[in-house]
Amino acid sequence: MRLGRRADGMWQKRIDKQLHYFGKGTQADALRLLAAFISERNRAEKYEASDDVTVAWVANHFRAARKDNIGPKTLKDYDRAIKDFVALVGRDTLVSNLTADDFDKLRLQWSAKFGVYRQRNNIGAIRTMFRWGVDNLIVRAMPRFGASFRGPKKSEFHSSRRRRTDKRGERKFSTAEMSKFLHRLDRPAVTHVLLALNGGMYSADISDLQWEEVKRRDGQWIIDRRRGKTGVDHRFVLWPETVAALGKTGTGRVFKTSRGGALNTRHGTDMVHLNFARVLIDLGVKRRLGFGSFKHTHISAVNAHPDNVAVRLTRGHEIRDIDQHYDFPSIERLKKVSDFAREQLLLKTLGARLRTFAGALSAHAPVRSRSAAPVPPAGSQR
Repeated sequence: MRLGRRADGMWQKRIDKQLHYFGKGTQADALRLLAAFISERNRAEKYEASDDVTVAWVANHFRAARKDNIGPKTLKDYDRAIKDFVALVGRDTLVSNLTADDFDKLRLQWSAKFGVYRQRNNIGAIRTMFRWGVDNLIVRAMPRFGASFRGPKKSEFHSSRRRRTDKRGERKFSTAEMSKFLHRLDRPAVTHVLLALNGGMYSADISDLQWEEVKRRDGQWIIDRRRGKTGVDHRFVLWPETVAALGKTGTGRVFKTSRGGALNTRHGTDMVHLNFARVLIDLGVKRRLGFGSFKHTHISAVNAHPDNVAVRLTRGHEIRDIDQHYDFPSIERLKKVSDFAREQLLLKTLGARLRTFAGALSAHAPVRSRSAAPVPPAGSQR
């Protein structure tokens, strides 16, 4: 490294736009001082784990470290659980002073206020916070949570599901409800519903769908994609009604906002769900069901099909065990599953009115109009 020298004999070097000085000795002495300075400057800061930190200190640093790595809903759940915990034990309580009794009180407080799912998520958030603290040398060891600071038992989850089903009904739509939706919705909402019934697509899947993923293979229009959440293959043959509802192909997103953005941003805005929720209100459907219930309806319909591998690929679920390496369903097999779903869902729902419904789609008219155009052949090209 080259050093400069002032008129008075002081060695100097500009580092990060600032002058640093290294004595008036020999150049060798100045270079040794420079090497020591750079070594100290570049040395990574090392933390020494300690139990003598406050609960608030751990909570604040945990949130700051994780806020950019998790979704907004999970972050909100973490914030609520940690806020309850800090309020109970006190902001200035040292981690080393926490006892099993503190966590037991917190569990009892949550069990009196929340259901089993919220209890599980809250307890998991607190355990995750302290595990992060140990992994990042913030605290020396995990606190003693005690034997009872665990999520609810499986039997409690089963009982909760049974109570919810008895109160709200199954998490799928009935034939009568689907008939109302299909005749009430206009584009693009009816296309969303058809995709959900046809291939079990959630709102996020519909929002992410690209025209490049709508393909023509072996005489059939299919959707061939990978789900954004899991990366699992999702491939299914489109119904003639779904093909007609999609209309002409294009580029980029199939569905987008007026500004070209995503319908589901995964940050709290889900236009697919919101638009459908308005229809539920208009139709007077008081059951607490969202757009995701169409996927549940699709799954309940196709589960009776004997080709389990093709069924899992159609609904976008992982193909398990050895089948994922050796069994690759053909378009013909996928079409059989699609036809089975169409028979169970569209034919049983609309019956004689299916021709009118399909004619309205083919004519690019609103679905609730009374157009009687013919149904497009199953193998017709667009």
